[in-house]
Amino acid sequence: MSSGLGDLTAQANQLVAAGDLAAAQELLDNALSAADPSPARASAELADAAALHARVLPMLGEPHQARGWAAFAYSALT
Repeated sequence: MSSGLGDLTAQANQLVAAGDLAAAQELLDNALSAADPSPARASAELADAAALHARVLPMLGEPHQARGWAAFAYSALT
């Protein structure tokens, strides 16, 4: 992933803080769609983005999708 992922995650955090969960989810979904599916090769920025996505999705009624991103972030960070 590009180094701009950290900036996108910061922008998504701002959207969450402003209450625009749908926009944050869309931004993260687009950013993560091209991610390497291997947590072993994930950067810290990618893991942070995945973790934020995992927190946003349940608030939008998507707990099943959130579990996958949470597992990815956990595996990437450990």
